[in-house]
Amino acid sequence: MQSIFPGVRANALSAIAHLSTSENSLTHDDLTTLCQLLFQEENQNVARLWCNLISQWVRQHQCVPPIVLDLLTEIPSRLSAQHLFEGGTARAMMDALKAIAQSEAQSLDSAALSQVVRKLLLSIHIVQVRNSESEMIDLLSAMNRLDRQLLSILIHEDCPLIARHGWVRNIFAVVKTIRRVEGQRSELLNNILAADWCTPEIRSVILEVRGG
Repeated sequence: MQSIFPGVRANALSAIAHLSTSENSLTHDDLTTLCQLLFQEENQNVARLWCNLISQWVRQHQCVPPIVLDLLTEIPSRLSAQHLFEGGTARAMMDALKAIAQSEAQSLDSAALSQVVRKLLLSIHIVQVRNSESEMIDLLSAMNRLDRQLLSILIHEDCPLIARHGWVRNIFAVVKTIRRVEGQRSELLNNILAADWCTPEIRSVILEVRGG
């Protein structure tokens, strides 16, 4: 994993992912060491393969080493700085975050996980991501069980920034998550309608989810 060649690192991750399907083949300590080696990673293909490995490992073990969230926090920042954070990597990261959220592991730092999810929403327009809206709704719904304040924080702190980018699909996913977890008369939807960043397009989606 310390090779200077991204292709070598990618092949190594693919081999590790294949071997990790066997029980106890990749331990908690092994994964922690692997994360330490990848902390400075700036190659999008290696980052995507690592996210795939995390998804697989968490679903198998139902726990999350703390360093995993630290590294997930770094991925959007490092790749976005090089304009390399694209749909494939974002999709893999979304799946990893969903696996972590759905694990509801006892030692999970839900506040740290919320920060990673927020960073993802602020890093890419999910229209670039395959099956993005349904996957993001599933992720945010799982997060709502862990952090009841997240949707409100998204609306009041992050959605104004997202709206400035014109990334309306990200906001649509938030709206439809609120409809799923709180119902069509949720006060959070009223908060969006009253916001100065609520465009006619966003308003139309809210009316749609309310059956109007």
